[in-house]
Amino acid sequence: MSQQLRRISDLELEQFLLEELPVGKMNAIHDRLREDRELQERLAAIKLSNEQILERYPVNDVCQDIRLKHNEWQDKHFRQQRRQSKTIRWLAYGLPVVLVAVIGVNLQNDDLSVVTNLPTTLSLPGNGIRTKGLNPSLEIMQITQHQQRRLQSGDELQSGDVIQMSYQGVGRRYGVILSVDGNRNVTLHYPNEVGESIELKTGKTPLGFSYELDNAPAFEHFVFLTSDQMIDVEQVIQALQKNAASITATRANDLDVDSHIEQYWFFLKKSSS
Repeated sequence: MSQQLRRISDLELEQFLLEELPVGKMNAIHDRLREDRELQERLAAIKLSNEQILERYPVNDVCQDIRLKHNEWQDKHFRQQRRQSKTIRWLAYGLPVVLVAVIGVNLQNDDLSVVTNLPTTLSLPGNGIRTKGLNPSLEIMQITQHQQRRLQSGDELQSGDVIQMSYQGVGRRYGVILSVDGNRNVTLHYPNEVGESIELKTGKTPLGFSYELDNAPAFEHFVFLTSDQMIDVEQVIQALQKNAASITATRANDLDVDSHIEQYWFFLKKSSS
């Protein structure tokens, strides 16, 4: 029994919140959370800490500062290269590795020193700058008369239960939230209607309405689509409708959408009432 109830590390809990663990470990932690009060409190503390970091360091503002610094460094380095190109051109063929190393040292130790003041390191994947370890996420709360309960992907609810969705874009500019139920009906949750703005707000943002689960059987899958580029809402609705036939209670394939769009899935099981 003691081996089965081994201590779950804070790192594993962080990965659990980000849904970055293998399915088996996700399910094991999910089962432990049902009965382990101490684990519930640790998970809540980690989540609160993450939210406080996001409030203290708004990611959109940080991204803009870093982009400006990075662009300044690129301009400065380009001007230096232009001035020195005639005298060091031969080095470009003989010592490319040395040149890369020198550029890397300048980038790390000079103009981007602002990065050292942040709570986490930053990286530059794709077209934007992201806070390492933080990804866009969709939070779903079950709302009752007496309490609110944060749900985990895979939790079971019944028709008539009321939920409230909130998103965190973590630096992405645009987003769309959709769901598909056991009857393969597709619902648009954000924006309210096709044609409305899909720009995301900074920080944790609840949608402007709650949502009552209908009597569709088996499941309700939610997908949060984000990008720094504009998303064609009608296109992603059609992609989910096309994908709906292959969705099961525990599995959903990524949508066939533009490559710049990231996808984050959350599903709820639905028991017969």
